Amino acid sequence: MVLGILLICAFNTKGIAIPDKFDNLLIEAISNGTLGISAKIFFIIGIVSAAFSSADSSLTALTTTYCVDIKEKSSDVRLRKNTHAMMAILFALAVLIFNYFNSTSLIDAIFILCGYTYGPLLGLFSFAILGRRTVMDRATPYIAMLSPVACFVISQLTLKLFGSKFGYELLLLNGALTFTGLYAFSVKKSVSLES
Repeated sequence: MVLGILLICAFNTKGIAIPDKFDNLLIEAISNGTLGISAKIFFIIGIVSAAFSSADSSLTALTTTYCVDIKEKSSDVRLRKNTHAMMAILFALAVLIFNYFNSTSLIDAIFILCGYTYGPLLGLFSFAILGRRTVMDRATPYIAMLSPVACFVISQLTLKLFGSKFGYELLLLNGALTFTGLYAFSVKKSVSLES
């Protein structure tokens, strides 16, 4: 955040137009030479190393999950290499699709996506801590998948009917819907349920 503020101050001091998206602020500062050649080199090295370490961790985790947990073939080297290549292609496609459709800043888009993906986790966690009930195991995945869909429908209806757009409170709505769904498909702990 401090870097962003300093870059905006540098842009204003030098009379350079600030980009429409703040995500492009650092890229603009590097490409137009505002920071000088030494800062340019260090920033490029830092950005590339941060991006590669994050992408590498995610690729490795997804590859391991697919090979070990889904396919249950932890020693198959060919499967691991093919899966790793396929995950890299899917990552590249996801970045291109995200860049094409995204009209907001990257951090804002990440928070919106978190509202959809972490909402069910919040609901499941809250139910496990607060709900003294036993949930039907077969219903849980469906509840966790339907809650984000219901949130999307509710947010679109709210936008069309009232002109009001959901923001980060989508996470709370999603968690509440998951919690309510789990409560509806649960019984008191003294009663045993068959999965």
